[in-house]
Amino acid sequence: MWNGKTLLSSSYVDMATRKQTTGGPPLNWNYGYLWWVAPDDSSRIFMAGADDGQRIYVNQILDLVIVIASDAQGARSGRHQNVDALIQSVVSDAFKAPAPATKRSDSAGNRS
Repeated sequence: MWNGKTLLSSSYVDMATRKQTTGGPPLNWNYGYLWWVAPDDSSRIFMAGADDGQRIYVNQILDLVIVIASDAQGARSGRHQNVDALIQSVVSDAFKAPAPATKRSDSAGNRS
């Protein structure tokens, strides 16, 4: 939305952030429309990347967005992979889809 107007339809955004073709570097993820898409399409995790290590990571299920605005000189030579690895290690649990709720039994055997 911009000034009350929808700029992109929700169906376009959905398609843009789903696998359209097999991707490759930097993450070896699939590719949508200008978005890298996690291999497990149901996880709703995607990333946009630009030169010098700039990144936008989105975990739609967790409503999590991480933005990195950097000037990693030499990023084209591979240093941006350090940024990717850092994000994935620091928030690795957040980049996983939440486990389905499990039913628990109390000491009397009642399930909740």
